[in-house]
Amino acid sequence: MNTITFPGTALAEARKAQGKTLQDVYEDIHVPMEHIHALEGARLHELPGVTYGLGFLRTYCEYLGLDPAPYVDQYRLFTAVHPPRRISIGGLPQLEVPSRWMGEALTWGTLCAVLLLGWVTYSMIMQPWVESSETRVEAGTFEVAPETLWDVDTGARN
Repeated sequence: MNTITFPGTALAEARKAQGKTLQDVYEDIHVPMEHIHALEGARLHELPGVTYGLGFLRTYCEYLGLDPAPYVDQYRLFTAVHPPRRISIGGLPQLEVPSRWMGEALTWGTLCAVLLLGWVTYSMIMQPWVESSETRVEAGTFEVAPETLWDVDTGARN
């Protein structure tokens, strides 16, 4: 059975041939040392994600004066055969990465919940408040100035 390996040792050898340490690499290109160490050790599952891993790899190859294309191809092959399933956030235990449709469903669910909350807030709080502040005119009633009224008994004005 063919297994795909990532050529991380070639990166480490190129770095050592130039007499550079991991600290030197970090200070020059600002890629965290643990990520450089993961690339060199072919522990790609320790990288924060495929996109970040590709960016780190390209930057590191260019820094070492290597053509990044073959390394990127190997990286993509390796991640296609061994897709990352777990991520580590800081010192927290590893968490399962949800599938793409699960993330989209969660996003749409959150959006719908926000819209529903907005509608409920408007209909329960804002709409009654606005309606109570409007002036109302009721049919069949009007206001008359007292000096214009007639006394029914005498037939004269008040």
